[in-house]
Amino acid sequence: MKPIKLDNQQGRLFKSRFSDELDLNHPLIQLSKLIEWKQLEEEVDKLFVEKIGSQLSL
Repeated sequence: MKPIKLDNQQGRLFKSRFSDELDLNHPLIQLSKLIEWKQLEEEVDKLFVEKIGSQLSL
């Protein structure tokens, strides 16, 4: 079953964002900026099926 896509456009009142807690100079954060996330998401999305119980034909 495909994961549900979340809409995180609106922040939560009285809660700090997780991204505010991160060190933006950390090497893994810098590496994450180099990854083409949209392309990765499209490739991984092909591995999931629409319906519960459906089989993915390889």
